[in-house]
Amino acid sequence: MSELARLAPLFLVVATALYVTCMLAIQRPDGGGEVAWLDLWFHNGVRVAAGVVALIGASRSGFDRPGWWVVGSALSVNAVANIVWVQLFDSAALSLADPLFLAYYPQMYVAVIILARRRAASRGAGQWLDGAVAGLGVAAVVAAFVFPTLLSGASGSALAIAVNISYPLADLLLVAVLLAGLAPVGWRPDRALAVLIGGLLVTTVADVAYLLQSAAETYTAGSLANHFWIMGYVITALAGWLSPRQVQPRAALSLGSGLLLPAASATTAVVLLVIGTRQAVLGVAVALAALTLSAAGLRVGFAFAELKSLTLSRLEARTDELTRLPNRRAFLELVERSVETLRDGRTFSVLLIDLDGFKEVNDTLGHHAGDSLLAALAGVLQDHLRSTDHVARLGGDEFAVILCDTELIEAEQRAHSLRDALAAPVDVASMAISVGASIGVSNAPDHGADTHSLMRFADIAMYRAKQARSGVQVYEQLSDASNRDRLELAQDIRRAFARDEIIVYYQPKIDLVAGQVVGTEALARWNHPTRGLLYPDAFLPLVEQADLLQKLTRTVLNSAVRQLADWQADGIDWTVAVNIAPPDLLDESLPDFVAHLLARNHVLASQLVLEITEGSLVADPIRAARTVRRLRDAGTQISLDDFGVGFSSLVHLRTLQFDEIKLDRTLAADLEHDERGRAIVGAAVGLATALGMRLVVEGIETMAGRDAVAALGARFIQGFVYCRPLPPADLEAWAQMLSGSQICTVSSSPPEATRPSGNEASPYTVPS
Repeated sequence: MSELARLAPLFLVVATALYVTCMLAIQRPDGGGEVAWLDLWFHNGVRVAAGVVALIGASRSGFDRPGWWVVGSALSVNAVANIVWVQLFDSAALSLADPLFLAYYPQMYVAVIILARRRAASRGAGQWLDGAVAGLGVAAVVAAFVFPTLLSGASGSALAIAVNISYPLADLLLVAVLLAGLAPVGWRPDRALAVLIGGLLVTTVADVAYLLQSAAETYTAGSLANHFWIMGYVITALAGWLSPRQVQPRAALSLGSGLLLPAASATTAVVLLVIGTRQAVLGVAVALAALTLSAAGLRVGFAFAELKSLTLSRLEARTDELTRLPNRRAFLELVERSVETLRDGRTFSVLLIDLDGFKEVNDTLGHHAGDSLLAALAGVLQDHLRSTDHVARLGGDEFAVILCDTELIEAEQRAHSLRDALAAPVDVASMAISVGASIGVSNAPDHGADTHSLMRFADIAMYRAKQARSGVQVYEQLSDASNRDRLELAQDIRRAFARDEIIVYYQPKIDLVAGQVVGTEALARWNHPTRGLLYPDAFLPLVEQADLLQKLTRTVLNSAVRQLADWQADGIDWTVAVNIAPPDLLDESLPDFVAHLLARNHVLASQLVLEITEGSLVADPIRAARTVRRLRDAGTQISLDDFGVGFSSLVHLRTLQFDEIKLDRTLAADLEHDERGRAIVGAAVGLATALGMRLVVEGIETMAGRDAVAALGARFIQGFVYCRPLPPADLEAWAQMLSGSQICTVSSSPPEATRPSGNEASPYTVPS
């Protein structure tokens, strides 16, 4: 925008001030006649300038531009209409200027609606109806008291009378639209909209003054109406220059103040209609009053609909969608209310219930079956509670109960009863399914007298019950420190993945014949920023509870494959084994993920060994077997981990093709003194040889055990007798010093103070 255009508002203000000064100072001819240069040229010049300034302002309004364009167009059309009228039809009752004058009004209606709508905090019909009620009510009052005077002076043809009546009607409608536009902005317009409305009201006052003076035949050039017209147009034109570039929606006032004007308007309309039954009232006023009440009635209907919707929304916000029980928010409110009863000497207990084995149901039968099970168990809980008790679903497979007027001993007894009820088989997907439950109990006032403490203590007790597999656990303050430690770790575990705190150590697999490392097993460690290096037994339960097993597996896979690429680049020909958690085998995207990972790092698929346990194959044998076949078809090696401790390993050996069998460490313990153990290991060696599979014996911790295994024909071993898990660089240094069957003399002790004994293995996920 040029500097000249930026100065347009200033030029308009100066011209208006000069015009008003001249109007006040000029000496008019006798009878109040016109002064051509002032009343015709100067007056119309200011009108035209107002339209031009409004259009220039619209071009810079950004977000508000459509509304201000319409304002500029309306002012410009009005200016043209006045020029046509004074120049061509000054004394005519009807003229071609009338359609132009009347075109000003619908444009202003549209402009006000556009600008109000863009500022509305909410665009609901209810707010617009509030404005309509207010606007129509005010219009009805104005029509009742002003219109009779205007109509009394109406004369001429029917067309002339109709046109003359159109002006006050249009002004009345403009007032109604202005009030209707205020409602959506909470009756608090911003600066630009307030100035616009003020300018339009000033113009409306000028119109009414002119019509009243015309009806009384007292209008003269230079009268008050002329001053108000110019002032109204100029104020309206300048409003667009105050428009913000980005409008912020305005919040509505409180319910009482926001409905005050609509209520007053509806009341006034009723009064007008009552008066109309006793004495003559102008038909226009009666019609507007009737419209006001109609809009008010419609508003009441919307109010009831909004109230119903609000009630339903509040109910939905506090209700669990699946079970229709109260949700966490509602349950916390119930606990708060129960806390308030403590001052009356009452007691209550909080029970937190976490289902055991629910994840396996979801993984095996699908989420639909899991949802059906949750809904059924919600009904079981409701059936076993008193009418004064409360039950809620906090989320996932976690429920909560409030036992009112219950002492601690009774609460523990009832918790056992609830656990027994939940353990009963439930019919889901044409199957009888039963799950266990771990329940934590806290009591008020024994354990606390506030919601936060009671919920936290019940959660601590629930975790203790799950950890100890005791079913029910009452909060004990002495165990709080260790549980607080667990809670802190539980909060840290999610951040551990984002901060790359999960690292991988590697334990070698030794070829006894060649006397060298032929492979490694990737083992997860948590490099905690304040606690140091943590073993899996310290964080795997937290990973499982947070449903992060698959994320852990993929994190280890990423690290292992990248390490494979580094070793291949250095000419080290080792395989790397990664344990696959049961949920991973049910994830049909795993084969694609592994293939992409290998391709991205340019690693041969045969160098990656994926270790699975027989437990992984039991949950959903068909899906798991399909995943195993796809992985093996892609070239990766498959190892059956912890062989010999399950109940179906031989079946899987017959139906699935494995590259490797890892004999569980419990079968290789104390072989030098265990004849039956040697027989089992020897049989396993023969079985693996017959099936064309590689046998790895885990858990070898002594030289005597190593020699016993070698004597039985086993070639590959893994255990602390040779090396503990090490970081990659330390493992490379150790491997270079390995010679024959001699144990490495390089220190292989990780920096932590305590460590598990024996070979690291887990039947569930990444070895610990």
